[in-house]
Amino acid sequence: MKHLNNLTPKAKLLSQYMVIILMGFSLSIVSCKKKEAKPIAKITDVYVAGSVILTNGNKAYDTPAYWKNGTQNLLSQLEAGSVTAITVHGNDVYAVGYLYANPDQIVYWRNTDKGVVIADANMAYARGIAVSSDGHVYIVGYDISEGTHFAKYWKDGNLMPLSAAASEAYSIAVSNTNVYVSGYENNSTYNIATYWKIGTPAGTVLATEDTPTKNSYGYGIAVSGTDVYVSGREGSTVKYWKNNKTNVFSIGTNTSYTYFNGIAVKGSDVYVAGYDFDFVDFKPKYWKGTAETFLTADAQTTTTASQIAVVGNDVYVTGLEATNNTSYLWKNGGLVAPFNNGNTTINATALCVVEK
Repeated sequence: MKHLNNLTPKAKLLSQYMVIILMGFSLSIVSCKKKEAKPIAKITDVYVAGSVILTNGNKAYDTPAYWKNGTQNLLSQLEAGSVTAITVHGNDVYAVGYLYANPDQIVYWRNTDKGVVIADANMAYARGIAVSSDGHVYIVGYDISEGTHFAKYWKDGNLMPLSAAASEAYSIAVSNTNVYVSGYENNSTYNIATYWKIGTPAGTVLATEDTPTKNSYGYGIAVSGTDVYVSGREGSTVKYWKNNKTNVFSIGTNTSYTYFNGIAVKGSDVYVAGYDFDFVDFKPKYWKGTAETFLTADAQTTTTASQIAVVGNDVYVTGLEATNNTSYLWKNGGLVAPFNNGNTTINATALCVVEK
């Protein structure tokens, strides 16, 4: 500050004032620096659906219900029934299943609203439900005409054909407004694993033989990008297909099975739920590619794995122990309440996992 001594009093005052202004300006730059936004933690909601046993006086009956993160939501109070599939679209929960009345009815629910009856359940079956990006509700299954099953779908409650051949539809997946369905068609000799894209006249045949010599079935279906994945079996071999019959992958051993089982895709990894049966015990498991992970349950001897979902680094699987009608939910191999400890009042394997 020695040089300030050579300045006039007025110049000294002006110089000091400019120093103060510059210091304040530099501080304001520091204080206004934008803070980095903290990442918002994502929330995962797990939905499992089926039925729960309730009692009314001396009468016990299965009641359609779903569980969100373990919390039970009844879809009917005094009517017996069950849920076969569940999905979530936006803030709404959609489920499809049955009410056991006279006659039995196929019903779908939006949240816990009174169900919409779409068919006589003595003449039709419902296996899967999905909602497209433009809000249409699709349900897949089959109806029965003169003893023959025909794959069908319902769009917003209206019945539509999938195949003119004897056939069944099992699962459904949507990608924006594109809707895909897995199942089989019969060629008069064998059942042939097939998937359909709704709006396309013919299904995509997945049987690997040009002239099939064995039955094959497409059970689960998933879409990732522009690729369609179907899980199922051909003869006694568990398989999954990618897009067509030429991209087929055999998994498991000759004691491995899938039956109405799910498939999930994350990145380049494909997950399939199933089980082993060595003619003594059932052993629930899932495959990631060809690598298998066995799942433990309270009653191991008759337990199978049903549906599968993958969110983030977590793998969710539902299963059923047939002897005592006990349902299970595994997360990364560990059992999750209330689907553990041999709870025999719950029969639920439909699964949907949503990350928000």
